[in-house]
Order: sequence, then C-alpha cells, then structure tokens
Amino acid sequence: MGGYGSGRDSWGGKDTTEEKKRLDVRWLRQQGYLTPGQILSLQWSRGERPTGSAGGWVAQDLSSITMVYQASARGGAWETIRQVVPLTWTACNYGGQRPWLLCPVCTRRVAVLYLAYRLRFACRHCCRLCYQTQKQDRTDRLLTKALKIRKRLGQKGGGILERLPEKPPGMHGRTYERLARAAIAAEEAQLRGLAEVRQALGAKLRPEPGVG
Repeated sequence: MGGYGSGRDSWGGKDTTEEKKRLDVRWLRQQGYLTPGQILSLQWSRGERPTGSAGGWVAQDLSSITMVYQASARGGAWETIRQVVPLTWTACNYGGQRPWLLCPVCTRRVAVLYLAYRLRFACRHCCRLCYQTQKQDRTDRLLTKALKIRKRLGQKGGGILERLPEKPPGMHGRTYERLARAAIAAEEAQLRGLAEVRQALGAKLRPEPGVG
C-alpha cells in the first residue's frame, strides 16, 4: 500500500500512527478496491523501503474485507493470520455512500485501522497509538503548522525563513490572506518559544553568585 506510511514525549512513550502499517478505507476506494469480490494485494513501505505485504478479498455484499498476512511478535515465530474487518456504509448529503471500517475490537466506525493490536488490525484507540504531532512540544507543533500552511500556499522546500509564496492561481484572495496571517502568527510564536527555551537554558548554565 505504497504511500502509507522530535520533541518531548508527553504521551507516556506511546507509539505513533505513522510507525504502523495501516488499512485506509479511503485509499482502498480511491484505488478501486471496494467492489464485490475484489482481490486485494497490498504493499506497505516507508520511503522506498518495503515493510510488508498482505492479500485478501472484499465480500460480495461489500459488508467486510478479509485480510490475510504474516506477522510475528517480537522474537516470536511468524504466523499466517486471517482477519475479517467489517465494512459499513453511510449516506452522503449529496448522494452516494461513504465506506467505513468497523474496528474488530471495539466496533468503532473509523477510516483507518492499524496493525498494532495483538498482530491484528484495530483502531487507533484500541492500539493505544497517538499522532506524531501529539508527541511534539508546543514549538514543534507551531513549526509543523507553519510549514503545512506554506506547503498549501505552494512552497516546495525550505523553511520558515523563506519568503512566503505568492498567492497560488485559483486561490481566493481572502483565503490567501487568512492562511498567510496564520503562518506568520505560528512562526512568530514558534520563534518566541525558542527564545524562551534558550533563555531558560542560559539561566541554568550561569553559575550562581559565589559559586566557582
């Protein structure tokens, strides 16, 4: 399934969603997999490095996806696992239906399941995963936000010291101004946060009067 898949950790050492193999119903639909009886052949990778594969099929009545794959616990023997993942559908406001996966553990309706629950796919909550941004401290989150906005505005590379991109073709002027203000605000707050950290570290490193 190609294309899937810093800061102080305040989440008790939880793994992140980015570190796990995933089953994304939106990607499956986009690729045309959600058709009756469709055979699945999925590949996971991190960058250009393959990290796993799985096969399976979609039920004829579109009520489930059966996954077949090999997995092992740390240091344990490899197992061939067959897991049935329920599918459900909800009506869209403007016609058509939207697919969802039902977590096989808690039956929560979600778009993504992760291979992190006793060698099975389950939702983020059952797998006790957090998002990478939740493991970042405030300055990291502000930097991530600013770079995300810059990317939406068309910036291809570089950091927050680069000049903000011009308004992309087709973007409404008010939308551009709102995003630009949000990026600048996040960047200024991030730089203030870094200055406060440096100041605090400097105070710790300075010897107390009469010491030394």
